[in-house]
Amino acid sequence: MQLAVRRADDTPGRTRAASVDAETFARLMEPLGPFECRPWLAVGVSGGRDSLALALCAAEWAAARGGRVEAVTVDHRLRDESADEARQVGEWLSAAGIAHHVLVRDGERPLRGVEAAARGARYALLEDFCRARGFLHLLVGHHASDQGETQA
Repeated sequence: MQLAVRRADDTPGRTRAASVDAETFARLMEPLGPFECRPWLAVGVSGGRDSLALALCAAEWAAARGGRVEAVTVDHRLRDESADEARQVGEWLSAAGIAHHVLVRDGERPLRGVEAAARGARYALLEDFCRARGFLHLLVGHHASDQGETQA
């Protein structure tokens, strides 16, 4: 499995593609540990290519260490098609042998600050899920345009 990564080049606003193989992915995972002997990881998967690639690479990484990955998608119920999209993510992951869970945000749609409210709800649901199931590790993937969330 290879994860394609885009990195900033010397030209402002431009990126160049880089590839991350299993060995490089393992090296990138090292500072995130220590991990148990057979790591059991939760991976937040929105259905975008960044989080799908992360789930696939993490599953390969965990399996090589006798562990496993379970993917988690949050359905914010902000769009009519969100439940269908979450189901589609589950089908893609199932085809790769990855267990998938859908968490549903309850409550009214926020009138203002929808993105911030969704982010807060997403991380609260993911944390509660991990705590209830006993996960020690949660991985999330972001691309360059949502790096602000990574830093939040």
